[in-house]
Amino acid sequence: MRHRRIQLSFTENTVEGNQKFGLYIYGPEWYELTAVLANNEIKNNSGYALKVASYDNNYCSLYYSFPVHVRVISSTFIKNVGEYIVLVDCNGLPTKQYIAFRNNSFIENRAIQSFSSSYVRTRTQAVLAVKEGKITVEHNSFVNPLFPHEMATLLKDHERVIQASENWWGSRDECKVEERIFHFKDRIELAHIQYYPFLDSIYSNNVKVYNGTRRTCFLKGRNKLGGILNQTVTLPKDSDTYQVVGDVIVLPNGILTIEENVTLEFPLKAVFIVFGQVLIKGTNSKRVKFIPKKPLQKEIRLVGSPNPWAGILEIWFNNGWLPLCLTRYRYESTIVCRQLGYEALSHSYRRYPSENETFLHNVRCDTDESASIMHCNKNNWIASSSCSSYVAYIRCKTPYWSGVHLTITPKKSDIRNVDIDYAGFAYRDDLRISGIALRVDLNKHNISGILVNNSAGIGVQMMYPDPFKVSPDIVSSTITNIEESGILLESPFLNLVTTNIVNTKGYGFRYYCNWNALNHHVFKIADMSVKKNINLCSGNYTFINDSSIVYYLVVRTRSRHACTKMITVPPDYSVGMQLIHHDVPRYLDFHVYSGTNKTSSTVWDVHSLSWQSRPVWKTSSSSVLFESSDYYYDYIITVHFVLFLVKGKYAFLGRPLLNTC
Repeated sequence: MRHRRIQLSFTENTVEGNQKFGLYIYGPEWYELTAVLANNEIKNNSGYALKVASYDNNYCSLYYSFPVHVRVISSTFIKNVGEYIVLVDCNGLPTKQYIAFRNNSFIENRAIQSFSSSYVRTRTQAVLAVKEGKITVEHNSFVNPLFPHEMATLLKDHERVIQASENWWGSRDECKVEERIFHFKDRIELAHIQYYPFLDSIYSNNVKVYNGTRRTCFLKGRNKLGGILNQTVTLPKDSDTYQVVGDVIVLPNGILTIEENVTLEFPLKAVFIVFGQVLIKGTNSKRVKFIPKKPLQKEIRLVGSPNPWAGILEIWFNNGWLPLCLTRYRYESTIVCRQLGYEALSHSYRRYPSENETFLHNVRCDTDESASIMHCNKNNWIASSSCSSYVAYIRCKTPYWSGVHLTITPKKSDIRNVDIDYAGFAYRDDLRISGIALRVDLNKHNISGILVNNSAGIGVQMMYPDPFKVSPDIVSSTITNIEESGILLESPFLNLVTTNIVNTKGYGFRYYCNWNALNHHVFKIADMSVKKNINLCSGNYTFINDSSIVYYLVVRTRSRHACTKMITVPPDYSVGMQLIHHDVPRYLDFHVYSGTNKTSSTVWDVHSLSWQSRPVWKTSSSSVLFESSDYYYDYIITVHFVLFLVKGKYAFLGRPLLNTC
């Protein structure tokens, strides 16, 4: 392909009053583009003031594409209106799109009010939103109080980091700054925005960088919490109910203790994910409760149903709660559920069960673009003692949250006497991962007295229980009223004691080995300290320390080369291993030896096992040796193991414990 270049200089211009786009820079990368937008005033536009995007197509591959460099410098974005003021969406070929924002001012821009009928957990409104691309944001000023957020990422990759340090975000208080940024700390699947250090005032030549003592913003006032936790926090017993804001993300250095008789209310589709440690100390009489959030019943409420998200609509009018007498629905149910903090499901009519009641009439919502039914024709509302038709009965969707997820981590959690109610929303349905109320990626934890009730998906998913764990995996627990299966297991080792599985719409208990998006996600989401990528053909020795007693190994080799590598752990441990998955063909050899001497060691022939095998091997050695043979054709071979550091020397086993799904 002929190398074509285009240079664009757009300087000292005014872009004003446009209804769709102020400026739009659009690919594909069939040419190399260098664009500089400098010293412009972009104001009073609707839609996007600036959008930088690339076209995702099948003709312009990564090899044949050319880079795009866009610099936005010393410009002012003021009094624009939209869902985003600036959107960067280089989804087509993101690795060749370079966007830089420097020395710009974003001032007094305003978000349009959104009236979506469905809630998307990774969607928000922001002045600057990044969906994909290599972007740098520095030395800018953001002062936009009429936007929920100053900057947001829509990129679903928690390992990516977007550089946005040394900007003024409208405050010197880091917790207030954090509230203005929408990223990983709000939704676990999103990329990180590195906003620290930040400027201590609006950008100028004399501005200073604020890099003082960092605050912990996990606790948000007296009864709110959420976001990332990287230190030790205790929620004391008999506390008020805590309102969770966003996701709860316990980082590797975080320890969250929840004492008895504490309730956490989770917002719609939120997740409680643990990379560190949780200690939940409920008792039989004072249990810890994880429940969905209650409705915002300030001016309206739904009554006459077991759950507050369904029932007869009552509206606060003339200093009393009045049932709504309704002859025809328009958008009333949509607005009511939105006002309560839910999503609409259905509506119907009911006879009011009480006589001598006062009813509300003439409530009429002719459009769904309202946040409150109190804005619907209120000047014509009247109260009357009669209702010749029926009262409004409204059902909102059950406000499922995602549930509790224990990743593979060096730390051991203790979870006792906790109710997990109305969880199981599939927060990674984009990866085709089902909703799971309690997901345990590798169970070395103590779990007892749990009640998983009313899950929208699976009740409990045990991916890889620790086969060397002496104590039971789950004790004295109940999984009930489950939309899918009660307990799913992907490894042939599980010890349940007095655990009841009742009233599921799928399997009560199922043991089945898969290799799909969920299995890949287990490795991707695991704590970085326990993930080991091992190239068999690079070096001949790897030492694994005892900072964790469990590691996830992904061993790769090339078929054109015969390679070996030794894995060694501290001498007071022996090596235990579980094979998780492999793609070794039977005409190649892949061996694991229970020591450094092949002639005196027992060999494990991985290539002879089905990919569905998940056997466990206990050695009597603190070292194992991997060996792969060569073949004429060249391709990459991958083998997944979980490696355990087992205290003491086990009796030597002449062969692995073979267990297949």
